[in-house]
Amino acid sequence: MSFGFALPYAIFMISPKLINFLPKAGNWMIRVKEGMGILLGATVFWLIYILSHNLNNMAGFYAAIISLLLLSTFKIRFKFIKFFVFCTLIGAIFALP
Repeated sequence: MSFGFALPYAIFMISPKLINFLPKAGNWMIRVKEGMGILLGATVFWLIYILSHNLNNMAGFYAAIISLLLLSTFKIRFKFIKFFVFCTLIGAIFALP
């Protein structure tokens, strides 16, 4: 695995001119990031769907509500309130089963 991580660096050390073929940073990076976020959100909803069919419908509903509340904690500006809400929701997740 470490060979796979180190391989690009070794290739660029052998031939530094290959760096010119890498894409430049720009607006496309924002679009890729948003697209990956949409795919991640779709994965969360799929996992909640699987959870609701394996346990029951209420467990999936609770998981969806808690995940939306966790998402909303990232919009809170004050760190102490964010930490308190985050810990409360994590405790609620473990209290569900």
